[in-house]
Amino acid sequence: PDTMLKFGTSITLTAGLALVVLSALDLLPLPVFIGFVALYNSGWSIVFPQSQAAALSQFPDVAGRVSAVLGFVQMLGAACVGLLFGAMYD
Repeated sequence: PDTMLKFGTSITLTAGLALVVLSALDLLPLPVFIGFVALYNSGWSIVFPQSQAAALSQFPDVAGRVSAVLGFVQMLGAACVGLLFGAMYD
């Protein structure tokens, strides 16, 4: 699991930094942007399940409840961001 976390984090970090640098230099055409976002999401898709499994492994006797709390926090965060963006761009 640690190897996968390091691998996914390095992909995410590299793609994110590339997006920031290329955007700052104004060298980010749409196809390049889409490619780096896809790469970033690929790294995130490696990191997220591993970190969630690591969080659940700390509480094996209440894994169902911990999983429910993780899902609740994710949905709460998404709702808050949705409300924030809705208020900003209404």
